[in-house]
Amino acid sequence: MKNLLLSVIMIFVFLFSSFAQSGDKTITIQKKRFYQNGQVLTPAQVNKLLSESPASSAEYKLYKSKMAIASPILIVGGIGTLAGAAISLASALKEAGDVSSGKTSVTQYNGVPIMIAGVAVTLLSLPFAIPANKHLKKSISNYNSASKTTGYEPVQFNLMVNSKGIGVRMRF
Repeated sequence: MKNLLLSVIMIFVFLFSSFAQSGDKTITIQKKRFYQNGQVLTPAQVNKLLSESPASSAEYKLYKSKMAIASPILIVGGIGTLAGAAISLASALKEAGDVSSGKTSVTQYNGVPIMIAGVAVTLLSLPFAIPANKHLKKSISNYNSASKTTGYEPVQFNLMVNSKGIGVRMRF
């Protein structure tokens, strides 16, 4: 009777462990892309996974709020930097054309001040962008640790033999 009961229990444990989800639910970042189970995640999928997980949603909200401040500042700074560079390039091309045609112009506009202002505005976004990325990494770390603790753990069975008899050791 004991052997039958032990056999039935072992069969149920093997069945439950074989039908459990064994997929790796951890999120990894490689080359600024998010991966789960070896597949690339879109930003919408990352948003859904991290915002719906109770372990990572608080950190993800902090990331979103800081990036909501940093993104417009970064965009304005980048546009200013590119505009200043474009104006400087156009001014240099016009001056080169004037010199080659024999004209000398004294009042050439230079876009360096606009470019410097753009770089300064871009640097203003760093106090928001750096902590935001730290919150994103912490959110992913929280998500991964929560999925590991609540996920599937394999059950190991070992057959033990000693001088007193045979036994089964189960680790979970």
